[in-house]
Amino acid sequence: MSPESFDASTFDGLRPLLQRTAGGDQHAFGQLYDALSPRVYGLIYKITRDRALAEEATLETFTQIWRTAAQHTAARGNVTAWALMIARSRALDALRDRRRQTAGQEPLDELQEAADPGPGPELTAEQEWRARRVRRALATLPADQRRAVEAAYFSGLSHREVADALGEPLGTIKTRIRSGVTTLKRLLLEGQEGTV
Repeated sequence: MSPESFDASTFDGLRPLLQRTAGGDQHAFGQLYDALSPRVYGLIYKITRDRALAEEATLETFTQIWRTAAQHTAARGNVTAWALMIARSRALDALRDRRRQTAGQEPLDELQEAADPGPGPELTAEQEWRARRVRRALATLPADQRRAVEAAYFSGLSHREVADALGEPLGTIKTRIRSGVTTLKRLLLEGQEGTV
């Protein structure tokens, strides 16, 4: 389902996908992600105004949807409204976490701002280039490895939490994460020579 065809009349049409997701159907979850991710990301970005924070909160939103799909009932509203409620909560959590992390740094930050106006365009461009390389390398992983790596590194879940979220044995998840990280390291090292 493309974002362009996504209107109010299709919202309840997502309920079968959510029910199949609750049963562990990864293909249905992928379809649910494709249908909802533009709206989820858009809402989170609108709240956070930070691309990296929005990407992380979007991943956390879909991890929570995967974990709690079986708990959704019609009383909670249509699937889209429920997903956007989760997204809003994850966005606000991300903002609170950021404020907590920076709360103790404000006096020092003010001193540093006086001496250093911040990263220049070269550093910003390099950081964006590195982020694109990581995303491209991540996209080349098999889907099961990519999901495990994203859950562990972008959502900050423990291996046990990843296993629970994806409904897989802990040993399988550890192997997928280890294999995925090894492949990413290789791709990123090759990328220094221009391959990624």
